[in-house]
Amino acid sequence: MTGRGMAEGWSAFCRYGRGPAVLSALFVLAAGCGGGGGGYPPPGHMEVLAITPVEPLPPPPVIPADTFEAWWAGAPTPSSEAIVLPETGSEITRAKGNATDGEIAFRQVWTKKDSPWNPERLFGVQVDELKPRTQYKLTGNALTEDDSSATIEVYGFTGKDERLWQMAVEWVQVNPGEGWQTFEGAFSTGDLTTIRITTACYKEVIPEAPSVVVWDGWQLEEAGPAEWAEVAPAPDNLIANGSFEVWVPGVPAPEGPFIAPHDGMDHSRVTPMLLVHPEGKASLRQDWRESDREDPPTTLFGVQLMLEKNATYEFRMLAHMLKTGAVAIEAYGIDESNKVYTLAAPLVDVPEQNAWTKYSGQFNTGEYTKVRIVVRGPADAAAYPNQALFDSWQLVKASG
Repeated sequence: MTGRGMAEGWSAFCRYGRGPAVLSALFVLAAGCGGGGGGYPPPGHMEVLAITPVEPLPPPPVIPADTFEAWWAGAPTPSSEAIVLPETGSEITRAKGNATDGEIAFRQVWTKKDSPWNPERLFGVQVDELKPRTQYKLTGNALTEDDSSATIEVYGFTGKDERLWQMAVEWVQVNPGEGWQTFEGAFSTGDLTTIRITTACYKEVIPEAPSVVVWDGWQLEEAGPAEWAEVAPAPDNLIANGSFEVWVPGVPAPEGPFIAPHDGMDHSRVTPMLLVHPEGKASLRQDWRESDREDPPTTLFGVQLMLEKNATYEFRMLAHMLKTGAVAIEAYGIDESNKVYTLAAPLVDVPEQNAWTKYSGQFNTGEYTKVRIVVRGPADAAAYPNQALFDSWQLVKASG
């Protein structure tokens, strides 16, 4: 083969670069014997003949494009690893020929309502490797049958255990309607980068009158950096964010003066509860794995505040015990050397009960200005594991 022939055989288009400026370059490599005649470079040399800007490739979809399509005829379940099938309450079947995107849609039939306490058992699509502290927008299509309805929710994984973190619940409501509906909603990842988008039906249903929704065309796209509201004490409440509504997903305590349970003890953890809240938009759920009755106050969940000396304050809250046993709210003063002194233990006793109840208690700061108000779990060792819900923490000055 001549040098020119080999040069023609080696010519190629090469793409390089990342981001919006992507270039296409035509290179020619000459090989063989003889000089570089006919406008070609000498043997063993490469020359750039042309550089042309080209459009960059679009980013791959956050939810893989074949998530809903990868369900072959006759297969009992879809082949996509992103799909999480429901464990109770409903079933998913393949719906071909009635889709808005591609050929396959998912038909979900509920014969009993879902439980808000077990999102791990809901149908959903799991998405990995999202960007932290980023807002995402979900869009999709839904087709309801008769008077059926459902909600779409978003949960995150903490990486610490299998229980999901509530990020956006009762978030997108799909109501009865004629024909396909388009839905959309936005959520923020916080520190959690693996999420599960779930569907749920919380209304009463029976096998003879099931709730039926067909899902298709789910798409997730980045919508910009996440933002959270600033928190500050209100005139009538010295505990900023006492409603627990400002909470970055994945952070171990709400924004404001809250202190998370000591991670080294690993006796309990707190997470937002967005489905059950007597006031506002959220409550706080505390889960105990083991007893913390002997733990130092500085390792317990609570708030730390700077208050006035020799003043009396009143602490108020709503609480709901989910299991047997009682929890105690305690108040402690902390001196300049970080030694802890009891101000009121208990400040409030939350007995075993099955309804939201208002509680209050007073303490005097004495000589201390740094005060910590904490939650301590049940005294009975047989009461673990245990859970409690809290809402509307308030602290007001009573006298002094």
